[in-house]
Amino acid sequence: MQALCRTRSRLTDLMQAEAAKTSQWRPRPSEPNYSSRFEIALWEEDPEAGLEAIGRGTCDQRLLIQLAGQLEAGQPDEAMKIYRRIIQPTIEQTNNRAYEDAIRLIRRVGDLMKQQDRMPEFREYVEGLRARYKAKRNFIKLLDGVRAA
Repeated sequence: MQALCRTRSRLTDLMQAEAAKTSQWRPRPSEPNYSSRFEIALWEEDPEAGLEAIGRGTCDQRLLIQLAGQLEAGQPDEAMKIYRRIIQPTIEQTNNRAYEDAIRLIRRVGDLMKQQDRMPEFREYVEGLRARYKAKRNFIKLLDGVRAA
């Protein structure tokens, strides 16, 4: 067990060191990518460690979705935060595939809010998305289907 803790600590140190490196092409340090640490937390089925990794740096979107799925039953508010964090950059990819992915995540947020009797809050969230992305016609068409559901 101690060896595992030392390995985790070393991995964290390596990620931070890599992010701190600069060069001619990367003049400023970047935010550390915790995807490796995050994958370990998912494999160990330790969502708390996953949440900690999210707070420290960036992480692959696919892994974030996996974590949110694990959190839906026990910590739905945390799952919604993660989904909402992913939705905006997904919409901003500006392609129909990304819009469909965002709509799937929006529906998951809606399902979680419905379970908690928070539908007025969900409708407000959807209307906020509609106002913010009104110029993205294809996205708005898909969003209309969410509102009707």
